[in-house]
Amino acid sequence: MIPLEPRSVPAKRGWQWIAEGFQILARYPLQWLLLCALLWILSSLIGRLPHIGVPLTLLLTPLFLAGLMLACRAQEQGRAPQPQDLLAGFLSNGAALATAGGVNMVAQILIAGLVALLGAEHWGAFIAAMNQPTSPEVVSQLWHRLMPLFLAAVALALPVVLMMWFAPALLAFHPIPALRALQLSFFGCMRNVPALFLYSTVILLLLVLALLTPFGAGLMLLLPLLVTSAYVSYKDVFAAPG
Repeated sequence: MIPLEPRSVPAKRGWQWIAEGFQILARYPLQWLLLCALLWILSSLIGRLPHIGVPLTLLLTPLFLAGLMLACRAQEQGRAPQPQDLLAGFLSNGAALATAGGVNMVAQILIAGLVALLGAEHWGAFIAAMNQPTSPEVVSQLWHRLMPLFLAAVALALPVVLMMWFAPALLAFHPIPALRALQLSFFGCMRNVPALFLYSTVILLLLVLALLTPFGAGLMLLLPLLVTSAYVSYKDVFAAPG
């Protein structure tokens, strides 16, 4: 068996991940829109559950994303994406995917709790200022106090994002433990920082444009592209050449 190790790709591949992801999406656009709409609705319903909604969403996200990765693979093999693909991750290395989801859940909750604890006073003052007539100068001062906390939250969350980026695809396509997949994902991202930076920059620009569309309809178009381009990035960094 060939060792599963990430390889480095040129920076320009970050843009090409999006272009090739669009090609996947363009072949079955309605099916992909339906699949991602179902994910959106299901995640929203789970997230609304009292007390457990948000943790459960974080836990299940890798399983749903694995299903979408499997849908991309199925399309390459000649089958259109289907609604049941969303649950395919539960049947493909599901225990490891759930473990990865558990790591994601615990890490995100700890980060949110730490930031909330450190900035409780400033957050309370900022929210109170936004809910009553307050001079722009006061709001600006409060926001500047919150900025270090915001940057700290981003810095703490970034390693988690890197560990989770390739993990759903790795666990969907390879019978490896969750911690191994998280490790491979992290190092795969670190070996491809230029490509990921270009990819993230373009996605951020597309996100801004999507938010400008009526009722945020552009977000529903962007979500399938995120899925298919993530699959392309996985193949580029981990799949065997040729």
